[in-house]
Amino acid sequence: MALPEIRLLAAAEAPEAFADLARLHAEEISSGFLTSLGTGLLARLYGAIGRSPDAFILTASANQHIVGFLCASTDTRRVYRYVLVHAWRHLLPALARHLLSWRTLRRCWETLRYPARSPVPDLPGAEILNFCVTQKLQRSGVGRALFSAMEGEYRRRGVRCIRIVTGANQLSAIRFYEKLGAEPVGTIEVHARTESRLFRYSIQDCHSAPSADA
Repeated sequence: MALPEIRLLAAAEAPEAFADLARLHAEEISSGFLTSLGTGLLARLYGAIGRSPDAFILTASANQHIVGFLCASTDTRRVYRYVLVHAWRHLLPALARHLLSWRTLRRCWETLRYPARSPVPDLPGAEILNFCVTQKLQRSGVGRALFSAMEGEYRRRGVRCIRIVTGANQLSAIRFYEKLGAEPVGTIEVHARTESRLFRYSIQDCHSAPSADA
């Protein structure tokens, strides 16, 4: 099967592109905290992240439909700061009804303070923020193509090492990162009582990266 087209979303991308990301996110990460806030907020959030100079979003498209995407930062703290300063007016209306819930408020706070917490010293600020491939195309090479394009963008931006955080129960994602050579460095609870695995990954030169299917 020919691999879908991989491209870098522009900061001024049409809102429909970010709505497509939100729908794919909700379909493939149905139990996640952000998914519980609704696709409207997700679309606005991805739009805000895509405009941050410290973030980028890569998409994989087939037949004019987004079938996978990878959202990454060069510094997550700066990305969060940018979103809070520049996009809060757009996010607040979609978030307002959820703020009546103490659980939602707590999880929002946990998400916002996460970049400042690190159980492992000297972890880089750059990281994969989200990585999603439609289920029917998983293990087809789409994920690997997105990951390779991510490495190219990090090289272009002068980033040589990133962190990766994935849920401790996301076994296929853990195997994927391990096959690519990511180094396990510990665990973290982004949200209380929900353990995630931490990896450090060195960005490979153009022809030296190991292969993995996803």
